[in-house]
Order: sequence, then structure tokens, then C-alpha cells
Amino acid sequence: MRLTNYITGLFKGNKTPEPLYQLAKTDKQNRLSYQLKRTSTPMAKAEMSQWKRAVASATDPDRPDRNDLYALYQLAMSDAHLSSQINSRKIKTLGAPFSVIKGNTSSKELTELLKRPWFGDFMSLALDSIFYGHSLIEFGELVDGHFGSVHLIDRNLVIQEKGLVLIKVGDEKGFPYRDEPFNEYLIEIGSADQLGLLKDAVPEVIWKRNARSDWSVRSEKFGMPVVVIRTSSTDAKELDAKEMMASSIGSNGYAILHIDDQVEFHESQHSDAYQVYLEQARFCDEQLSKLILGQTGVSDKKSFVGAAQVHERLMNEYVERDMRWLENVINYQLFPFLISKGYALKDARFAFDEPDAQAQQPGDAGVKKQSLPGKLNWMSGIENLTTQNAATDKRLTELATAIHSGSLTDKTTSPELALNNGDSLWSRIKTNFKKMGHIDKSPEEESWLRIQQNNVYAFGLAKSFAQMQEMRAMVHDQNGVQRPFSEFYKHVKAIDERYNQHYAQAEYQAVVRGTIMGQKWLEIQEQKDVFPWLQYQTKGDGRVRAEHDRLNGIVLPADDAFWLAYYPPNGWRCRCSVKPLTDAQLKSRELNPTDSNTAQGTAEKEVKDDYWRHNTGMTELFDRKGTPYFKAVPDQGWSPLKAVENYGMPSVEQIYERSTNKFPQALGFDSEADFKAFWTEKADQKGDIKLQDSTGLTITFSQRLHDQIISKGYWNVAKSAIVLLKNADEVWGTLGSEPNSFRKYIGYYQHQPLVLLADQHGIVCDFYEWNQSLSELEKLRLGLLIKRK
Repeated sequence: MRLTNYITGLFKGNKTPEPLYQLAKTDKQNRLSYQLKRTSTPMAKAEMSQWKRAVASATDPDRPDRNDLYALYQLAMSDAHLSSQINSRKIKTLGAPFSVIKGNTSSKELTELLKRPWFGDFMSLALDSIFYGHSLIEFGELVDGHFGSVHLIDRNLVIQEKGLVLIKVGDEKGFPYRDEPFNEYLIEIGSADQLGLLKDAVPEVIWKRNARSDWSVRSEKFGMPVVVIRTSSTDAKELDAKEMMASSIGSNGYAILHIDDQVEFHESQHSDAYQVYLEQARFCDEQLSKLILGQTGVSDKKSFVGAAQVHERLMNEYVERDMRWLENVINYQLFPFLISKGYALKDARFAFDEPDAQAQQPGDAGVKKQSLPGKLNWMSGIENLTTQNAATDKRLTELATAIHSGSLTDKTTSPELALNNGDSLWSRIKTNFKKMGHIDKSPEEESWLRIQQNNVYAFGLAKSFAQMQEMRAMVHDQNGVQRPFSEFYKHVKAIDERYNQHYAQAEYQAVVRGTIMGQKWLEIQEQKDVFPWLQYQTKGDGRVRAEHDRLNGIVLPADDAFWLAYYPPNGWRCRCSVKPLTDAQLKSRELNPTDSNTAQGTAEKEVKDDYWRHNTGMTELFDRKGTPYFKAVPDQGWSPLKAVENYGMPSVEQIYERSTNKFPQALGFDSEADFKAFWTEKADQKGDIKLQDSTGLTITFSQRLHDQIISKGYWNVAKSAIVLLKNADEVWGTLGSEPNSFRKYIGYYQHQPLVLLADQHGIVCDFYEWNQSLSELEKLRLGLLIKRK
């Protein structure tokens, strides 16, 4: 039943609304979007202080109020560049072809159900939550079994932190839209604590508007000639007449001066003084492009072709992430809602189409056709050796040649192979983790991401060792005679196909499912006071394995020990999930909690593979002890590996011998005062600066580091600390269980390397120039390689 039905009586003047079950269901005036007091969002003043106050008000834990922030969002969306960037990102998803799949085939009939105007509007409003942080969507009338429209509930009236919809702005109380029966025709997109990408876009728009405003003032002062009338007269009537004459000449400024008076206008001697304002506006546009699309090349008409292609791929990664996120919204929120309203979508799933076969056009001989941006392949993240082409064949040939010649020992792996394995898995985590692009993730979310990043890169490293171990075993035949390279290479190709196609698909699905369920567990922990119960659920279709079907329906407290071992997924390609329940829902559905010991006994019989007896929200996605790959790693991966000995990388001395002249100079501030001013501008209320590194993790520059940089005089290279986060030559994580381990960012600069160390919580604890011998730096180049330029 719609929430609008409940509040209709209030607007008709009734003292007491009629009981919910007696209200009319279909009257158009009874809808929430028609009955709430609509608001007009004023344009906010373009001041940074206004933005800071608006963010503080929106995040107030006791009385959150986003009205001022939404006013600033409206101001930001009036910026032509920002709105075009958002539209560019949205339109690629909204225009992409899709299918509704039932079983293993696309259903044309079910797909046609969604090819209606309301569905496009729903997708657009859902995508808006990425930028605004939240969308509460109401569905319109059902006509002939189909919805005719969807509407956005005015964001100014929604208090998502408390789950309330206000009748008008300023009300203290509202309607609990998440509770039954108010939620019957509503779908909520986004989390209560998200403010959206526009929060970070507003400062850039403010700075840009101020630059243009200053430019306009300068043009007014110096762009038009000033009329000057000199007179020795002191007669008031005569002076008034002269002023009347001066004012009627045009819009030029004018002055009436005594003949002895002198007025001078001092203008900048630079003929291109306007460039100060132009460059400021351009810089703000670049920052907005990076925020929304991850790059600037596709919106820069002067971008080089090669760079633009790279930038387009970056933008497509953003679009792909949006598509995967939107698929989850549709499959896990919209489809259950539609099924409850009579749509025949049970056991069906929504998916954007994969690319068509690569077709060559006339004149494109030998050129691989680019797939359309909206058409994405589920396996696009399994890169490197997965899809065979000239580049991957070349890398595989180089690797096979090194193994065949014996130049790669069993203690050495290929860093390219190891990193590509890790990158492909980590990219799936980033795509499916809802708050990946947000700086303000919770400590639990950040900790989970750090654990999983180390885990998947360690897994990728172990996989590279295992794959190369099998390749080495093929160098000689059963008689110990070395095989000819052509014969050996055939075995290498077969091993490669098995590892990077067949195994990779299962690993990819395990990471995706583990990420979805891992972040769901974090949400469960935050909400278990409201949802104290969990119910085990399968997909309920013909593909459910029998042992998992016997776990279906188990209901236990959210903190029961059962979930430590049998929280899904519980096997390769497992699609099981859990449903949080309130006490009221447990009672209304007449569900009886299962005895914990009985449930664990049943699960122990059904989930026979110990490898899956863990909770992906609390542990690593891949169990190292149960993963055979790690047996091929020196010390089974429990000891840190060295850059030269185990990764086959050149030493630091060799790096400087080869490339000293190519290294950049370290960047810093002109003075200590400039550094302090920069820190004050960027720091939060605690005095900390939070940034994301090149892998997507949040790193904190603390006030302690600020003081350390000043005391050691490192402000003259301090800008390079930020550069290291985004573009380090090497990033090293933790492989084993060594205590007091650090995440190490190493950059090679003209005079000496720079080192930045972050602890296990992502707090930068040290930044310094390397003043010891280059050979001593090898002591830091060990652990788990996560990035290499």
C-alpha cells in the first residue's frame, strides 16, 4: 500500500487519517509525489564556507539536514561542463543494449517487458544516486499489468539516515518509508551515509565561478574606456549637467574631476593577464572530468590520439562499473519488486549485452575493431593471457623462452604475470564494492579492502608460481630429454589456457560473489540492532545444488556462530545469500529460529569442502592454506619475497645506471609557509588529509606527518608524497604474517629515491628522501608486489 494513501487524509482536512487498510489504492492524487509539499531549491551562494557548513549539516549524526547541500548541488549542475560530463557517463549506460535471461538463454518476451519509458527513467534515477548519494523512487499506476511511470521523491523531503519522508521541509516528524505498508511502491537506491560525487564537485564549481566572476570584474574595469571630464567649475548645476551628459554616453565608467585632479588606473603589464582566470577555470574543468569520468582526454579537443584512446578506456571502466552496479540494483531490488506486482520475472536476471563478434569493415584490414563502450564482456577483467592476440602471444613466447632456457629458476616468477593475475581480481572487487570511489568509507570497509587487496595479489602471485612450475615440468620429456621449443610451446599454450581461461572464470566468479557477500556482511553488522535475524536463501531455481537446498530457510541470530563457517558463498559458483529480518518480520512470516547446534550439524554434512568454511566479510576471500597454488611459492608464501631474487626485477643500482636522466625531479613547495597553507586548505577538521592511491585504497596524511615534514625540512619535496600515491614506481604490500609491516611506495627521482610508508590502517607514518646507498634500498623492496610502473 502506498505511503501517499496514508497521508491523503491530512491534506483533506481530516483530523484523524482513516485506518491504512481502508484507504483507496489507485487515486492519482493520493500518490506521494503529488501530495508532498514540493520545494524550490534556491541557488546557493558560491562560497567555500557555505559548502563546508552544508557538508557538516548533512553529516550531523543527530539532526542531518541536506537542504543546503542540495542547493549547492543544483548550483553545481548549472555548470555546463559538469552536467555534460555526468550526461556523458550516464548516456553510455542508458543507451547500452540489454537482455533478460532465463535459464541460459535470452528471453525476447521478458526483455520486451522492460522496453518501456518507465524503465529508462528508473535507470536514470538510479544512476543519479551515484552523484547525489541517494534516490527514493516511487512507482506510478499499473495499467494493463504494466507501470506507466516512476517519480523521484523530492530529496529535500527525504531523511534517509532516519528512514523518514517529511510532508514539508522543516517538519520534525515524517513517515517511516522503509516500513510496511509504506514501502510497497517505493525502491530506495544508495546508502544513507553517501553524499554522492557532487559533494566533491561543488568546490571545483565554486572556484571556477569565482574565477569567471573576477575575470568579468577585470573586463569591466579595464576592457572599456573610461570617460573623464575635467572642469574648473564648482557650480553644482553645471556639474550635474556634465554628469548627465557623461552618464548618457553609454555604459562606460565616467569621472568628473577638477582640472588639477589626477586619477590613474594601474593595470597588469602582462598582455595575457586574463590567462590567470582562464587557467583556473580550465584546471577546475579538468578536476571535474577526472572526478566524473576518471580522465580528461575524451573531453579535451587537443588530446593526442594515443592518450585519448587510453582515456576512453578509463572512462569505459567507469561505465562498466556503473553497469555492473546497475545490474545488481535491477536483479536484487527491482526484479523482486516487479515479481511481487505480478511481473513474470521469477528466476530471470537482467544483464547488459556482451560485445558482438568482432567484424572488420572495408579498409580495416588487420585492425581489431573496438567494441562499443556500452557492450561489455563479463570476462573483460581477466586480462593478460586470457584472450589470445599478438600481444599476449608475444608475452607468452617470452615467458616460455625464459623457462625453456633455464634463466628463470623455480624461486623466481614473472612480475608481469603475477601482477596481471592480481590486477584482474582486484578490478572485480573495485567494480562490485559499492563505495569503492568514496573517501569516506567506514574503518571496517577500509580494513576489509586492505585485507582483500593483499589476498588477491598474493593469490595472483601464487598462481603465477604454480603455472610456471607446470611449465617447467614440460621442459623435459619422460626420459629426461629436453623437448624442442616448438613442442614445449604447445604444452605451455595448453597450460596457459587451463589457468587463464578455465580456472580464471571460477576465480573471477568467486571474487565477485565474495565481494558482494563480504560487503553485505559489513552492512549486516551495522544494522543488526534493527535486523537481528538472518535467513539462509538459495536462488530457488533448478540450478541449486541439493546440499545447499537443504540449508535453505535456516533462520538464526545475525551473530550466531553458524555464520562464521557457513555464511555464503559455500562453494565455487555458489549463488546463495542471506536475508536480514526484523523481529516483526520473523513474527509476521511465522518463521521459527533454528537450533544453532542442529543447523551447524546439518551444514557440516552438506558443506564438505573445508575450503569454504569461512565468512568472506571477516576473512580473506581465498584461504591460503587450502589453495594449492601456494605450495609452489617459496616457503608457501609465508615469507616476504625479494624484488631481485624472487621477482626477477633489476636492482636499484641497475635502474639508476640505465635511466638516471629520465627520472623526474622531486616536487615541493616554495617555502614552509606555502606547505602549511596547502595543508590548512586541504585538511579535514582533525587536521588530516585523505587521498586515494593508484589502487583505490584510502591513505591518510596525518597531522603527525605534517609536523614531521616541517621538522625535517621535507616541505621542499612534499608534493612528491602525493605523486607517490598516484604514480609510484613500485608499491609493496605484505605477503606473510610479519609484524609491524608497512605498505611501501617507492619513487625513483633524479637525485635519489623517495619513500613513503603507510601502516596497516592506511595512515602514512613516514616520508623521506633515501640518503643511504642504493643497494640498501633492496631491504625495502620485499614483501608482496602490488604495483610496478
